[in-house]
Amino acid sequence: MNARSLIAPAACALVVAGVALGFSEIGSPLHNRQVVLDARRVDEIDTIAGQLTGSRRDAPAHMPPDEQPYDPAASARNEIAYARTGRRSYQLCTTFDLPSGLEPEDTPGERRLTHPAGRACFAFETSTNAGHLVAAR
Repeated sequence: MNARSLIAPAACALVVAGVALGFSEIGSPLHNRQVVLDARRVDEIDTIAGQLTGSRRDAPAHMPPDEQPYDPAASARNEIAYARTGRRSYQLCTTFDLPSGLEPEDTPGERRLTHPAGRACFAFETSTNAGHLVAAR
């Protein structure tokens, strides 16, 4: 066996090692997609809460159609659900792929909703859009 016959297998091994190292550092494409979609779901919940807080004193019976979010991973399990829980209170629920803390860094000091992986609901009052986690499963 000569040195030339070892070059191709060695090059392949280096490429495989490089790809594996890259995935271990930045995560797989699926993982990164889940991080981005979860961050978008948090943004949608913040947006809806801001619209409901700024536009009325009482919580509506149903989420107005113009405030229904568009979920790019739209499926029944990823919809943002609205439930009125009191005259001036409501919950927004959705299903997250991953626990919070994996999203890209935002503006320092910006408040982000924290959540586990799976279904999570956040309680809001129409007097403020500062939601907090109330239920998760």
